[in-house]
Parts: sequence; structure tokens; C-alpha cells
Amino acid sequence: MQTVFEQQQLTPVQPQLQPDKNFGAKMQNEIYGTEIKKLLQDLPDEAGDFIPEALTQHFFNDFYNRETLPVRDRERYELLALITLNVNFQIKAHARGSLKAGNSESELIWSVIQLLPYVGFPFVINSVQIIHQVAQELITK
Repeated sequence: MQTVFEQQQLTPVQPQLQPDKNFGAKMQNEIYGTEIKKLLQDLPDEAGDFIPEALTQHFFNDFYNRETLPVRDRERYELLALITLNVNFQIKAHARGSLKAGNSESELIWSVIQLLPYVGFPFVINSVQIIHQVAQELITK
């Protein structure tokens, strides 16, 4: 990799970090609230505490503290990655999070349509329906 960078005259740039070390945790709380903590609270042997804390520290306080991508883009890309895994519960939760982060229903649906050649019609149709359902739920709240 070093050779290619030198040949292409590329200089890697360190990502800029948010000055607030808890920016990711604050974003998690703003977008998702305590949903994951409530979902896992009755797991045995403190696993219900460990998993949400690991998620907050590893994902939100690590990746979200990097200013490379705006939160709305990061949420949209995360949703698209989950769609490729076809995990309906996560798709619904992250569709809601992506909408709360500033993406429109239209942006999300057209982003999902771009996955069509890679995941096929069933995943796309399922995901578009979930996004639409969640968008409607947010409107009626």
C-alpha cells in the first residue's frame, strides 16, 4: 500500500475528530434513545449491560466521532449495509434512525433501489416497504 501511495503521490489524512469525546453517545441517544438497552435488559450475566455499552463505545463513540461523514450519510450507509444482510428488525430500527438523522423517505428509497442488482427484488421491495411504514409512523407521531 505504501508503494501505491507513493506512486500515486497520495498522502493519507488523519480523520478529524469531534472535540466532544461523547459526541457519538449523544447522537446515539438523540437518534435511538434507549431502545437497545430496553431490548436487551433481561439478558443473563450482565450481557444486557455489556452489549449496549460495547455498541456505544465501539460504534458510536469511535466511528461517529470521526467527522469524515456527516451523521445523516453515516446512518443511510449503515441502513444500506443492514439491508444486504436482510435483518428486518435492524432495518426497521435503522430506517427510523436514518430518517431522524435527516434523510428523507425518498432519499432512502432511492438509495435502496441502487442495491437492486446486488441484493435482488425481494430484499429491495421488503426494505422499501419497511422504510415507507416507518416514515408514515413518524409522520403520525
